[in-house]
Amino acid sequence: MWRFSVLPDPIFAVPWNMDEVPTLTGLNTPFCWFGPEPQLFDAPSRWAQDREMDWSALSFLTYVEDALLSKKVRPVLAFEWGFWIKDGVKSVKPVVLREVGEAWEEQRGLLEGKFEGWVFGDVEEGVEVRREHAITDGD
Repeated sequence: MWRFSVLPDPIFAVPWNMDEVPTLTGLNTPFCWFGPEPQLFDAPSRWAQDREMDWSALSFLTYVEDALLSKKVRPVLAFEWGFWIKDGVKSVKPVVLREVGEAWEEQRGLLEGKFEGWVFGDVEEGVEVRREHAITDGD
């Protein structure tokens, strides 16, 4: 299950906030996408494209250990990504794999404040993410 928070303009020290999917507003679910093969998709898009922008998102791959019977979420993977808009031109930022425990702690208060009744648990001991190979332009 995927969830992401956004930092709309780190230049101005704006705090992280939730970037909700409009059709999920008010449903009290912390997930953007979920299922047996959840896929995260987003694109650099903002209405105010005439101003300079430095937009970052922090995304988590998570799981509910009892097949969605409870509301206890644990993180598996975290990465940061985003885009810049400068002089009307959009540029995609490189994807950065984050240390999941540290990234989760940065966002836990935001998640707990936004999604009443949900528990955002710690990284399970022994969970490890390995990069099998790097994706290059030739792949």
